[in-house]
This record gives sequence, C-alpha cells and structure tokens, in this order.
Amino acid sequence: MKLSMWMIANRLNQMDLELNIKKDAPIILKSARRAYATNCVHIFQSGNDVICNGEGDYIRIKDINISQGFEIVQSIFDFYNDWSDNILTLASKLDFQSLIDFCWCAFNNPIVLMDANCKVLAISNQYDENDVDSEWSHLKKCGYSSINAIRYLRGTYTYTSTFYEQGAQYFNFINKELETPCISSSLYNNDMFCGRINILQKDRQLNNGDIQLLDYLVSIITPYISTLALNNDSPPICNIFLSIINNEEIDLKDLQTQLDYIDWKDNDNFRVCILSHNLDKIPKSLISMYCGVIESNLSYSHAFVKNKKIVIIFNERKTPYSNAIEILKNIAIEAYMKLSISLPLKDLKNLAIFYNQALYAFNSSQSYNPSSCLINFYDYAMDYIIESSFSINILYACHPDVLNLWQIDERSSGNKIDTLYSYLTNERSITNTAQEMYLHRNTLIYRIKKIIDLLEYDINDVYTRDYIILSIKVLKLYQNKYKDKLNLEKTQNSYSVVK
Repeated sequence: MKLSMWMIANRLNQMDLELNIKKDAPIILKSARRAYATNCVHIFQSGNDVICNGEGDYIRIKDINISQGFEIVQSIFDFYNDWSDNILTLASKLDFQSLIDFCWCAFNNPIVLMDANCKVLAISNQYDENDVDSEWSHLKKCGYSSINAIRYLRGTYTYTSTFYEQGAQYFNFINKELETPCISSSLYNNDMFCGRINILQKDRQLNNGDIQLLDYLVSIITPYISTLALNNDSPPICNIFLSIINNEEIDLKDLQTQLDYIDWKDNDNFRVCILSHNLDKIPKSLISMYCGVIESNLSYSHAFVKNKKIVIIFNERKTPYSNAIEILKNIAIEAYMKLSISLPLKDLKNLAIFYNQALYAFNSSQSYNPSSCLINFYDYAMDYIIESSFSINILYACHPDVLNLWQIDERSSGNKIDTLYSYLTNERSITNTAQEMYLHRNTLIYRIKKIIDLLEYDINDVYTRDYIILSIKVLKLYQNKYKDKLNLEKTQNSYSVVK
C-alpha cells in the first residue's frame, strides 16, 4: 500500500514533530530507505533529529537517532499494509461493524457507515452514546440520522451542490445537531448512490491524510456494500424510492422515515419525472452534480440515478406543478436533456407504476416527437392504455379527472361518471344527452356545470375529451371483467410492497 507524507505524519502524531508538507502531497511512497530512492521516504540524521524526506516534503522527528527513526517509519508502512489486508478481509465477509471498529486504529476518531437512506450500517463501538454530539447520540440510539440534521443539510447549499460529490471532503457544519467537523464520502457503484461514511473530528485533528485514507477505504468497501444491496436476504440499503421502483420489498417504517426527512405527507400529490439524454457520455461526477442542482433549485424534491437516467420526485404541495416543470425544463434545456413527466400520484408505494409512465412517455417521444424537450405522459396515455393489457397499471393511467369523479361517485352513490360520459359521447349536446338520460334540460345543465367545476382539465380540448371517454370505458370494462364494484381507494391501499 502506497502512502503520502500526511498519512505517515498521522501515525507519528504522539511524537515531537516539525512538519513541512504540502497540502496536496500525493500518495506515491512505497517504503522507507536510508539512501535516496524514487518514491520512497529518505531517512537521515540531522543533529539530534531525524529527517523523513518524501519527494520534497519532510517530517522532522526530534531527539531520536536514525536507527530508531528508520524502524518507526518502516513500521508505519507495515501497519498500513496489515490494516489494508484486514479491511479487505472484513469487507469480503460483509462484516461492516467489525470493519468500522477496526478502522479506529487508523483514524483515531468516531466513524459511522450509513446506507443511502441514512440508516446506520455500522458505528464505532469505541464511543458511547454521549461521547461526541447530539447527532451521534441519535445515531447510536435510533440507528438513523435525525430529521433535524437531514432537513438542515437539505436546506444548505453545501448539501445540494457538494455533499453527493464523489471523493472524501471536509465539512464544518454550524448547527446544534451537526456541531462536530467531519470528513465525509459518498459511496457510489455504477453511478448508484449506495451509502456514506463519516469520520468525525474528536480525538485528533483531521487533515488531508485522513481524506486520502478515507478515499482508499471507500474504494475497498464500495463493491461489497453493493453486494449487500443486491443480497435478497438483506433489507434494501440503496435509495428506498429506487427500491420501490425496482419492485423490491420495503419496510414501511423506513419509507415513513424518508418522508419525514423531506417533510412529505401521505396525502400529498407527487410527480415522477425522468431527465435523460446520453448520460453515458457525461462524466460520472456530473451526474451527481445534476442531482444536486435539481434538489437545490427545486426545494423538497428528490433526485437519483437509475439506468443512466435521473429520476426526480417532487411534491406539488411544496412546489406547484407549473413552477416545478418550469424549473426542470430550464435545467433540461441547459443540460441538453429531455424531461418526461408522469401523471399525479398520491401513494408513493405505487411509485413503480408512475416511473413507468414517465419512461413510456420518454421512449414514445423518441418516435413521435424526437426534438421535444418536454414530454408529458398525459399526451401518450391513450397509447399506453391501448398497449397495456388489463392490469392495475391501466387504472392509474386513466384520466385523473375520471379517477377523481369515480371515487366521488363511489362515496356518494352518484352518477357523475355516467352523466359526463353521456354528455361527451353525445358531442356535448344538451338536448341529446337529456333525452338519453331521461332528464329535464335544466337539471342536466345544472349537473354538467357541477361536474365541470370539479374538472382540472379543459374539456374543450379534443384530446382531453377522447382521453376521458376512453378512461371511463376502461374503468367500466375493468369492473365488468372482474364482476365486482371497482373501489379505487381500496385498490390503491392494497397495491403496495410491504415487508
């Protein structure tokens, strides 16, 4: 294992030292030598002291002879080699708790390893609950990051622009929960964010050597974290929303924790968007940057990568639909990407259905409208319904106004759906509709006005009328096929992936 002068200095911190090391001293040193050799630490006597010269940077160890100095520095190389071997062994066994405890001997500070959902995978046993700060106490006690800490991070420029960048970084937060400086590194595998590791500054001042060592540690453990994420016997450690999209089993408590972090409510309206265009040609570092830009500009949104596409979930209670789309459209134009948008959804456990809507719209636009930057599933919903076989997916692709009216009718035993269907199929003729429904003209006019007041979309649009008519036909056909009353609310609640 190659070292930098900072990594060597960190092992000598109990001795009387004089340091003259550049901040960016590289990891190039292979061993200690008493005679100069390229990319080695040259050890020589200087009066009562020993000089350790590493390609121009040096450490002066005071009041020691050359034999002792050489043995000490060479033992540091041996220490790091043994440390690296042990870390690799523990990682291969997926024994991350033992791995984090063993890392203490190299960092001499508190360490926590978390998954992509801010859930603790391992935390230093060398420190008790009250030994560091309030956030450490919460991590020890609850096994999750605190809501206040996550909301603080989401509200800062640091979090959205740099917190997800690849490579270890130093952070000095000013917050009552996050009062301890740390170095932190995101864990990525194939562009997928799968965790984070933090080293907190408590017993020893952190420096560039710790950043270099953390980068090395991350390179070792990331493939094994990904292995754990793919292990069917383990709970998902990657983004829980990605787990839902992948139709993986989830724990509803974990989902609720993520909703609390972002201040999302169960009855909020959400949209799923996909941002994509040749992401495989963009450097990996830019992918996380785009996610950060989105979360920074679109408050309370959540962005992550799936199959080289950026998936965005935003909350219409936090940012109205028109405002959110304008923000995302501007980002898409600036980044030469395309933006596709699902219909609105309420139950995030059905996220996979609406992700597929956005994906369907994106793929369809490649043939129908390849030059379009903004793609709305609404414009392709009829094609989607026609192409789909009978399944729960068809119900959620039906016109949002139809789904709303259907549920109102179920609750009140009304006939708004039948009235709207007759009115549209009779080409909005009051006379013909009144005759078909055996209603007085004035009664029908009153009913139609009440129904139109409940609609979000304009039925003066030809596509909207066709979409509504087809949606009503689908719902009636679905109900007749299964010979049962179609309860959409019950269907939504039962269609979930729960452990």
